[in-house]
Amino acid sequence: MKKISLIILFVFAVSFNIAKNRSIKNPKSDTTINKLFFYKKSGNDSLKVSIVQLDELSKVLKKDTNTFRDITPSLVALIVVVISTLGAIYIGKKQIKVQTSNAAQQLKSQEAQAQELLKLSREQIRETSKMTLTQVRANNVSQARIAWIQDLRELLSKFNGEVALVNTYVEELISLIEKGNDEKVDIIYKDVLERLKTARIFSFQIKLFLNKQEEDHMNLENALDKYFRHSVSNPKDKPELLNSLSDEILNLSRAILKKAWEQAKNEGSTS
Repeated sequence: MKKISLIILFVFAVSFNIAKNRSIKNPKSDTTINKLFFYKKSGNDSLKVSIVQLDELSKVLKKDTNTFRDITPSLVALIVVVISTLGAIYIGKKQIKVQTSNAAQQLKSQEAQAQELLKLSREQIRETSKMTLTQVRANNVSQARIAWIQDLRELLSKFNGEVALVNTYVEELISLIEKGNDEKVDIIYKDVLERLKTARIFSFQIKLFLNKQEEDHMNLENALDKYFRHSVSNPKDKPELLNSLSDEILNLSRAILKKAWEQAKNEGSTS
């Protein structure tokens, strides 16, 4: 860009000097012309020039005429136009190059930002998916535990209901034995055996819900076995023991169900 500016200034200076020189008369030519002319005063003061002098004058004028000097301004103007055009093209190319470079850098920066946003989006999706999967698993575990609690509660309710009837029948059975009502004793005793049979079925089903790795579950299983061991051997002699064992079974059942319900709530609220 600096070189082009210097060239334009140089051409302008040259053209200015040439135009200035053209405006200056050739001293030598003026002297020759003056010598060629002579003045004679006459009646009308007319200027007379001889043929020889006219010829000399023509030669001088021809020498003073220069074709190159006439076309120089046009050439200079043409050169200025060409240089200006080339300079404009050069500047335009420079600007296009700079704009292209800026656009490429901007595009590269935008691409880097897009890649970073994509990376962040993937990480967010991954974390969200992980959290969602964890929550789904927790909900599934919680729902499964709630279903387990409901099934176990139903079995424990049925079992404790049968045991409560057995305990009542045992107390009545003892009273009938003391009164000597053997006929009714046999009827009630058969009913007690049927109730114990049904309760044992429920106890087996309850044991399938118990976990041998948990202490309170094993305590409940031992209490169930202990109850049937004493009730079948001779129930009429142990009403207080049976009542105590049934209360122990009921308390263990409540503790197990409460613990399981707390676990289900905590699992369902996992985030």
